[in-house]
Order: sequence, then C-alpha cells, then structure tokens
Amino acid sequence: MKIKEKRISCIIEYPSAIHVINIIINSFHLIVPFIINLVSAIFIIIMNARQRIAMQKTHKYKEVLNEQIKQHKNLLIGPCVLVILGIPRLIITYSTFTYFYLFVSPSIRYKEAFRKSINQYRNTIKRR
Repeated sequence: MKIKEKRISCIIEYPSAIHVINIIINSFHLIVPFIINLVSAIFIIIMNARQRIAMQKTHKYKEVLNEQIKQHKNLLIGPCVLVILGIPRLIITYSTFTYFYLFVSPSIRYKEAFRKSINQYRNTIKRR
C-alpha cells in the first residue's frame, strides 16, 4: 500500500522596501564593526610605537612600528577574518540580485523568458 504525502510549502515575499532595508542593515552590521576594529587596532599600534620611541630615543620609528605590527598582528587579522566569515551572509542578503546574474543571464532559455516577461510588463504599462 502506497501512501502519498501532501506537503504544504509557505513562501513569504516581502515588499521591496523591506528587502532594501534588510540589505542596508546587514551591510551596515558587517562594514561598521570592521572599520571600528581596524581603526582601533591601528590606533593601538601607533600609540604603542610612539610610547616606545618616547622611552627609547635610540630606535627608529619605522623599526618600532614594524615591531609593534608584528607583535599585535592578531588585532589586524581579527577584523579581516570576521569580514571573510560575514561575506556569505551578504551574498545571501543580495541573493535576489545575484540570482539573476548567476542563473538567469548565462542561460539562453532564462534570458528568453526574462525578455518575454519584460516585454509583457512594458506592453501593460504602455496600455495604461
């Protein structure tokens, strides 16, 4: 005896304004912390180098700065790793835009269907 399963799928489509707000928020939450972390790391490295130069006047600024960068490289690597890990989230956020460029534009059939639908929209707009 074969039993057929009936599954119900629920797909929610949000208005474009909400999608734009979602893109802005996700981009903001990735870029702003990256900039804050990177700027603060650079500030810490420069301030430490200046303090070392003030205490040890025999050393050159470039040498001390390079030493501080090597010593605090984890402060510079951390924000970069967080951005790299956040890129998939941004790709998913921009998925409506990337879907077109990845799947629709290379395919001949999808291009034709897309052109037909665009022409239908243009004709309905012209009629009104």
